[in-house]
Amino acid sequence: MIRRTTIFLSSIRKYRSADAFMRTRRVPAYFLGLLTEGSGSVTVNGRARKLEALQPILLTPGSVVRFAGDGGELEIYLLLLEPVTVAKHAGRVTLADVPDIPLKLAGGEVRLRGKRQTAERIERLYAEARKPRGSRDDVKLQLLFQELYGDMLKEMLEQEQAPVAEESFRESMSYLRRHLHENISLERLADIAKLTPTSYSRKFKKATGATPFEYLASLRVEEAKARLSAGGLSVKEVSAQVGFNSEFYFSRVFKQSVGIAPNLYIKRSALRIAVVACSNFGDILHSLGTDPVARLNCFRYPGTDGPRHAFCVASALVALREARPELILIDRYHRELEERLKEVAPTVCIGHHDDWRRVLRYIAELTGRERNASLALDRLAERTYDARKRLRASLEGGSLTLLRITDRAVRIQGLPGHPLNELLYGELGLTAGSSSPAIDRKVEVEPEQLARLDLHSDYLFVQKLRRGPGSDDVLGRLVNSPFWQGHEAVRSRRVRFIPNWYAMSWTPGGRSDIIDSLLRLNDE
Repeated sequence: MIRRTTIFLSSIRKYRSADAFMRTRRVPAYFLGLLTEGSGSVTVNGRARKLEALQPILLTPGSVVRFAGDGGELEIYLLLLEPVTVAKHAGRVTLADVPDIPLKLAGGEVRLRGKRQTAERIERLYAEARKPRGSRDDVKLQLLFQELYGDMLKEMLEQEQAPVAEESFRESMSYLRRHLHENISLERLADIAKLTPTSYSRKFKKATGATPFEYLASLRVEEAKARLSAGGLSVKEVSAQVGFNSEFYFSRVFKQSVGIAPNLYIKRSALRIAVVACSNFGDILHSLGTDPVARLNCFRYPGTDGPRHAFCVASALVALREARPELILIDRYHRELEERLKEVAPTVCIGHHDDWRRVLRYIAELTGRERNASLALDRLAERTYDARKRLRASLEGGSLTLLRITDRAVRIQGLPGHPLNELLYGELGLTAGSSSPAIDRKVEVEPEQLARLDLHSDYLFVQKLRRGPGSDDVLGRLVNSPFWQGHEAVRSRRVRFIPNWYAMSWTPGGRSDIIDSLLRLNDE
């Protein structure tokens, strides 16, 4: 008898919190879980094991499972699968009642390599799956899944065929961690792994995304951070203890990796911090238990002329010098001012990232408040979970649409790729309003053209992006448009004017305020 199995993808969900998995659950179908960021422990049918990033685990129907994160950043994808096994015997093909599955995947024994490639593949898969049914290409979706699944099977076969070689390579990695304070040669590492130096470097880069010595430098920096945080040691002493021959070189490597010099890192929890940003870094600091000594925004908004903007910048510099900060946090919109701000105090540009939690944790690290960040995230996760249940009962599946009023048009944010959408439609489980054609990206339309989109929802949330005559005019045109006059939310008095939820969704406090507004929705 010949048995062949094909696995199809039914749906995919992404989580950035372990809260959804903290309770013990019985698995109703075949699922494939994959961490792309972070680590934790998973218990399946009473058997606990460690689960690292890029270590897929296949969950079978009837299994009892519980996952707990290790407390760091998490990104978890959960894929609902439809496995099909056919059996051929004596020229007859039948469908098997129970499909065959790779046992090594079920045991969580496979570790994928090529983190960037895997992350890109699953993100493309997720983006395609998130498209509305009318615009989603199911053939493309299945092909993307088969690429990812094929990588898993290939990795499984390679690991079965070369257990000795993999063990030797892991031993070289372990040696690197144990002897990070020593001078380590590439030849020594390659010898432990039973490879040539060239082959070892290539294999190392594929496995970690870094060269052996880049990886060694990152290990040394992590160890230095722990020793500097413990106190009692000078920068020079720590530099020597973690394997750097030059304190100057150590400081340069440390600053490139962490963002601030080691002498600042030692006293980071007591630093006077200023914020010069459009982003709500001040709110993030508040959620971490501190407040900036100055909070400024020098972005040149549309309509601001050169002299007025120059005056704004000059005034901000005066205010900063009076505030005497020891560290200045800026966002990407203020990068052009970075050199001038460095004349006042050391300045760190916080890069943009779609995961707001990553920004929170980075600011927490810069300020020595990592524990506060974890507590804030835990409290928010509990609150979100409780609100999800309450909103499910109070809204009874009611859908919502968000409109942003700019000084030119009405903006509609598509479903994917924004923390607000993640909160509303993911974590809180709310239903997005429908449209034809479906909107899966940010679009701007004239108020008079909204009726063409055929937007339907039980609630309308409207936010004015900026104050001014332009946005007032757009709002007036919207209220008098055929779309507004005929919309079911307007007729049933379910229109709410909201503050900038899009900006608020990047901070724990802002997300909590959004939840408050939603819970009061039917009381207004």
